[in-house]
Amino acid sequence: MADDQTKVEVIVHQFIASWDNEETLDDVIALWTEPFNRGTPPHSHSEIELLRAPLCPELYRRNPTFCFSATLRGIAEGTRFAYPSQVLKHLANWDSYGKQITAKESDIMLTRAVEISGRPYFKIGIVLDFALPFGILGGWLGKILDQWYCSMAVYYVITGIRTRISPRRLTKWLIKNGWTYIPKRYPRFKPATKPIEETKNEGLCSKRILLRKWMRGV
Repeated sequence: MADDQTKVEVIVHQFIASWDNEETLDDVIALWTEPFNRGTPPHSHSEIELLRAPLCPELYRRNPTFCFSATLRGIAEGTRFAYPSQVLKHLANWDSYGKQITAKESDIMLTRAVEISGRPYFKIGIVLDFALPFGILGGWLGKILDQWYCSMAVYYVITGIRTRISPRRLTKWLIKNGWTYIPKRYPRFKPATKPIEETKNEGLCSKRILLRKWMRGV
């Protein structure tokens, strides 16, 4: 069992939008948020990679980490966990930023992710948060509906604060707060031995269900 002060690495992965692929929504997000974040890469989607059991890493030696975010891809349509090998299929399309934190801090981040897992995607928030001044309406409505988009969810997992933040703005925040760019390494991830079961998002995913799945090693 790891000591609370054992150093572990947490990684945020940022998808690089490109007009060369078919991800039109990513292109629009990166283009729309660029004027407010000059000099940042065209990032359009955020994922955070966390240890599955920061205080007891020996439980998951084969697949020790999960990615967490909010997404419209697949059937999740909201906040979900997934294996890195499922999410980061083409590493050339991602920029990664890492930071050394304590196992206790990592465990707190994991707890926050479990807390908001299974929530619906904040579709209207993409418009309200970035089309209206200061995102006031989007922030108010999002809290009432308890809905999330990717960079908002990742920032909350890191800080415990829910706020309007785009993937490009998140990149600026990461760099300012000591997160270090990780050079791309190939290959990086081994295929997961068991797929994570995707379920339709009905906002009913409980902490107990997720924790039981982790303990079974799925």
